[in-house]
Amino acid sequence: MWVFRDHWRQVQQFTDPYSGRNLWGLRDPYEDLGMRKDQYRINAGPWLAKNELVSGFSEGMTPKDRPFFAFRVPDEELMEDADVQQWLFEARNRVLSLMDRSGFYDEMKTLYGELAVFGSANMVIYEDPVAGAICRTDTIGEFVYGLGAYGRIDRTYRRKVMTVGAMIKEFGYENCPPDVQKMWDSHMVDKEWMVVHAIVPAEYFDPHGLGVYGMKYDSFYFLEGSVGSQRDPSFEGNAVMRNRRFRDRPNVTPRWGVVGGQIYGISPVMQILGDIKQVQKLESKKLLGLDKTIDPPMLAPESLRSVGIRVGPGQTNYYAAPMAPEQVAPVYNLQFNIKDTAEEITNVMQRIDRALFRDVFMAMTQLGSLSPDATAYLSSRVWEEKMARIGPVVDMIENEVLKPAIDRFFDIALMQGRLPSLPKQLPQGMEIKIEYTSFLSQAKRQIGMSSIQQALGFAQQQAQMAPGSQVIWNAEEAQREVNRSLGVNPKLLLSKKQMGAVRVQQMRQAQMQNEMQSVGHAVNIMGKLKAHGKALLGKGRRK
Repeated sequence: MWVFRDHWRQVQQFTDPYSGRNLWGLRDPYEDLGMRKDQYRINAGPWLAKNELVSGFSEGMTPKDRPFFAFRVPDEELMEDADVQQWLFEARNRVLSLMDRSGFYDEMKTLYGELAVFGSANMVIYEDPVAGAICRTDTIGEFVYGLGAYGRIDRTYRRKVMTVGAMIKEFGYENCPPDVQKMWDSHMVDKEWMVVHAIVPAEYFDPHGLGVYGMKYDSFYFLEGSVGSQRDPSFEGNAVMRNRRFRDRPNVTPRWGVVGGQIYGISPVMQILGDIKQVQKLESKKLLGLDKTIDPPMLAPESLRSVGIRVGPGQTNYYAAPMAPEQVAPVYNLQFNIKDTAEEITNVMQRIDRALFRDVFMAMTQLGSLSPDATAYLSSRVWEEKMARIGPVVDMIENEVLKPAIDRFFDIALMQGRLPSLPKQLPQGMEIKIEYTSFLSQAKRQIGMSSIQQALGFAQQQAQMAPGSQVIWNAEEAQREVNRSLGVNPKLLLSKKQMGAVRVQQMRQAQMQNEMQSVGHAVNIMGKLKAHGKALLGKGRRK
């Protein structure tokens, strides 16, 4: 568990002192004594850069004001069916509504911060009788990972402090251990205990089983012991207070970067901890230099010890008229170059900003939307370089956070009967795929779309250079690929079947126009022949 404990402590101290729990023991001494926790953070620049990363991912990956994913089926013919499209569209909207009520968007901000600072995060998604679902993101030190096959996390142990009153309300009086019941009966409702929540693979799991036997994960709540004291060996506190089973894990456990068989991730803030410490050190020295320059240590004669001197603004010092005033001077003449120190702080902060993708998020904010100018920029090499840096992080968020979270919300909506009725065209058990439509997901795909633009440009050049050359460009499929990448609502587009009907109609109209032109041409010829015949008859009569 504590492989990075010392590293996490230093990251907490110098970057985000109010995140993280239990890194100094069961209880944080700073919190117990009511002390400030930010005494190591003199320059807030790294913390502000972290906040910009959180805001950037929140707006770029999981915006609350617009959909960030869509549902699809792998069968392209079914995707052309209007009823299937409508069901996928409505199901997506209902899942988004459930996410909104669960507090998902606020918890994602916490999750992004935990990933950026500590490299590991844990978010639990549970059903709720009122909102439908509820989310809770733990901070580092409140959870422990366990690795399963192929180096994947398959178990999580959470630790949280709960009062006797909270346990009785959460688990019920009859499910709590005897000691907790006695405290409740004695009105000791504020007594605190450490509660452990274990999410582990089910011991008996049958993929073809029914009911609980077909569920993969077990969830247990039990007491660890009294907070702040040694546990009594005779204390029967490990009795399970709640046991539930789930088809899939009810939590998501993303890691920023993993090396080899490491359990916990390595965050960008952990990687640049040296630069963050340097900024705090330089800021401290800069303030010390300013302090000594503005208010330097002074050197005064011994005779002034008894009378003292006044050094405040506008104050007057008196001396006897026949005597020359005794001088008070600085101990040394400090020549502090604040400009060089400030420039060095700026240089270090630029490295920190780059490590936390500040340039990417600033560009994203300036673009605002995928306008024509933005599309041109997104196809440029400058943006490709930025996406080459942030692209793997976008993939990690999509695969380790969004996919399991959306799957979990979909299952909850399905179990609660919140999804629309399945259309008859869509067979039971068909896989529903997730397609991400957020700004960063689209921008990442925009780089792949540049190949379509290059191919189209080449086709246009060929058509100009060799007008008689064969055209192999399928403009309709190109449009569909671009619209799919941009996440355009399928209802706004004509299906292939509808396009076929349009082509048939266009061919009929073209054929009718050709026939009308042919008839008109024939009538014109007949008119000319008739006129010519009359002319010949007229000549014959005159003769």
